[in-house]
Amino acid sequence: MNPIKKKQLEAYKTQIKKEQDELVIAYMPALKAMACRLKSRLPSSIEVSDLISIGTEAMVRLQPDTYTILFS
Repeated sequence: MNPIKKKQLEAYKTQIKKEQDELVIAYMPALKAMACRLKSRLPSSIEVSDLISIGTEAMVRLQPDTYTILFS
């Protein structure tokens, strides 16, 4: 691959990653609220922090266009 195209590809990947990180951060309050609501229906052995951790991991794996579907 030519060096210019390689540099452009890296810049594109960096921009995409930054946008995905911003989306995760933007939806953290909604995730925390859902975890608190869900906690009330689960056994006491499950902690809210565990739910938030699992939700954060799931959001990181999602594609950016999926957020509007899940949180609308």
